[in-house]
Amino acid sequence: GMRMGGSSYYGLDVLSPTSPKLLFRIGADQTDYSRMGQSWSKPVLANIRYNGSIRRVLIVGGGYDQCYEKPNITLTDACFTNGKAKGNAVYIIDAQTGQRLWWTSDTGSNTDNANMKHS
Repeated sequence: GMRMGGSSYYGLDVLSPTSPKLLFRIGADQTDYSRMGQSWSKPVLANIRYNGSIRRVLIVGGGYDQCYEKPNITLTDACFTNGKAKGNAVYIIDAQTGQRLWWTSDTGSNTDNANMKHS
């Protein structure tokens, strides 16, 4: 993750330390990750059963919205888009390809939760 430096995560294959390989990059500029904010979340590596097979995945929080740096901010501030913060999501990502397997947010996700308004 890039933390305050951006809203992306990078997957690297470092099994050969002298010749690392980029596996994927995911970020807010991609349709599947449009709710992502600054990538502060430490990815949790796990194995899950997905469509009948075991998959190695990363579970990450949606990130942080820079709007929260303003004192006394509320979701009605023009800094936020449609009254919700960037990062109001949780993603499960294929650890080899970066493919979004599942996500939750307030609307438009696999499992919507109207209470997810903040990062």
